Amino acid sequence: LTALGIMAGAGIMLNVNYFAYIGCILGYAVIMIALYAVAMKFIMRVDVAALKDGSTPTMMADLPPMSKQQKQYTIFTLAFIVAVVVTGSAGSLPANAVTNFLNGLGTVGVCFIFIAILLIWRIDGKPAFRLGALYNGVMWDSVMIVWGAMVLAGTLTAEATGISTFLAMTVAPFFAGKSVVVFLILFALVTLILTNFFNNMVIMILMFSCTAAIMMQMGINMFLVLFVLTVASQM
Repeated sequence: LTALGIMAGAGIMLNVNYFAYIGCILGYAVIMIALYAVAMKFIMRVDVAALKDGSTPTMMADLPPMSKQQKQYTIFTLAFIVAVVVTGSAGSLPANAVTNFLNGLGTVGVCFIFIAILLIWRIDGKPAFRLGALYNGVMWDSVMIVWGAMVLAGTLTAEATGISTFLAMTVAPFFAGKSVVVFLILFALVTLILTNFFNNMVIMILMFSCTAAIMMQMGINMFLVLFVLTVASQM
């Protein structure tokens, strides 16, 4: 969803079926987890002998029972996830009064509603959430990095600056004569390497901004690039 927002900010509008997008992400995640497991067993040969001494039921039995507050927070979190998914998928459903309302509300509106609920919610007479905890719990350095990258991304893709055109002309000879598959593989590898040294979201924004013009010239399906970028940048 963040990558979709990046595309919109770059002036590239794309209608994506929410259910198809989630299905692709989940399917790809399952495949990658399976490949990791195979690699750990046969290539890296990770020693997991210590795990044989324990089991999930045993570890769960050692944990104290959930408190009333933990149970209510769990229900609240699940309700929030369901609300965000339903609201985000409303655009893929037939238009009616309900879906129109959800589209107008948006996921941002859902977040504001749930924050408002937290602020007035009481558990055993005590506030369920203190606003001060929000300030202390946010990684503001990461927020500022992403904010700066999004501003820079707009500059990179702006036609007036000519940066994206220059990058496209510079990199174009490297991709000349190569297939879309080769481009996507190189694109994913570079993203995957950079995300080990810099903030994941920043790399996602910059990689898309720097290669958007090239991808449009090559006629690559933007949904495919978005999918590869999302997975590679967060891995």
